[in-house]
Amino acid sequence: NTVFVFVSDHGSNGKGSLFRQRAMEVPCIIRWPKGIKAGTVTHELMQSTDFVATWFDLAGAEPEGYRMDGKSFASLFKAPDEPYRDHVYGEMGGARSIKTKEWSLITLRYPEELLAYEGRQIKRLAGLSGGISRAGHTHQHAFDVDQLYHLTRDPREQNNLADSPEHAAQLRKMKQTLAEVLKRFPDRPYGEFIPGGNTRGPDEAEPVLKRLKEFYGSDPKDKKQRDRKNKKSSS
Repeated sequence: NTVFVFVSDHGSNGKGSLFRQRAMEVPCIIRWPKGIKAGTVTHELMQSTDFVATWFDLAGAEPEGYRMDGKSFASLFKAPDEPYRDHVYGEMGGARSIKTKEWSLITLRYPEELLAYEGRQIKRLAGLSGGISRAGHTHQHAFDVDQLYHLTRDPREQNNLADSPEHAAQLRKMKQTLAEVLKRFPDRPYGEFIPGGNTRGPDEAEPVLKRLKEFYGSDPKDKKQRDRKNKKSSS
C-alpha cells in the first residue's frame, strides 16, 4: 500500500535548458503493487508539478486554500494510454517553454538587469539563470529568441522552424498556449506575454544573444582555453 517513485529533477547533457532530450525529459518509475500493474508503461505527457496533485488525489484529500499548479495523473495507473493533458510547461531562468507530443516552443526573454549587467554577462546568461546553459554546444539555435521544433521529425531539436512561413500558424498556436499559462502568474512579467516591471521584449535581447552565439560558436576546447586565460587575467 506504499507508492515508490524514482524520478530525476533534470536531464544530464541538457542540464539548465528547456530542450526535451536529456533536459526536460527525465526517467520516471513508479511502483505501487496495490494500484499499478507491474510492467505498465505510459507515453503520456506529465510534469513535476503534477506529483502534488496526484498524491492529494490518491489520499482523497482536498486541502482548502492550497494553490494547485499541477493535475493528477492517477488515471494513468489504470488507463496508461488515456491522455490527461495536451501540453507541459517549463521554465528556466529567462526561458519559457510549451511542449506537446509533437511540438516544442522555447522562448528567451530577459529582464532589464540581466541585459544591462556590465560584469561577466555571458557567464550569467550561460548559467541556470539564462535558460540555455550546456545546450549552447549541442543546439545551434539555442540562442534564438523564438524556437519551434517538430519533435517527431526532429527529436534532437536542431531545426528551428520559428521563421518558416509554413509553420507560422503552429508558432502562433504555441505562443497562445504559453500566454494562457503565463496568465496564471500575473505578478511575474515575461516579455511581451506578460508586460510590466523590468521585463523586456525579444528585440532588446538580440544583441546579448548575438554575443552568446559568437562565444559558443567556437570549439569547446577553445572556449576552455579562453576561460583559463580570462581567469588568470582577472586574478
